[in-house]
Amino acid sequence: MFTAPLDTILIFAATTPFIDWMFSRINFRRASGFYAAAGLGIAGYYLYRLFLEVSKNPVTVPIEALPFQSHLRIDFLGIFMAFTFIIIGLLVTVYSIKFVDGDADAPLYYTLLLLMVAGM
Repeated sequence: MFTAPLDTILIFAATTPFIDWMFSRINFRRASGFYAAAGLGIAGYYLYRLFLEVSKNPVTVPIEALPFQSHLRIDFLGIFMAFTFIIIGLLVTVYSIKFVDGDADAPLYYTLLLLMVAGM
């Protein structure tokens, strides 16, 4: 849809409540936090692969919204900002695993955290 790092974060954000529901049956409440951290780690790996492509020349991703056409241009500044947001999101996720432990709204918290990182 967009780029691999952004798609990864959006997929993990959409599936976090389901993962929490699956693991709440075996009373493992921290699963959504570990799952969100894994999603950000995988997105970081895809961002590194995108960095290798951008180092040759900037990448252009076409976006076709029906009456209009547009594109995303990814360069070094975009990679740097995405790396910064993913690292900060990963640190916040790891820090908050123990803080949010046992809270009923933990999957909502991690879903919104992942969507916030994706929006940045």
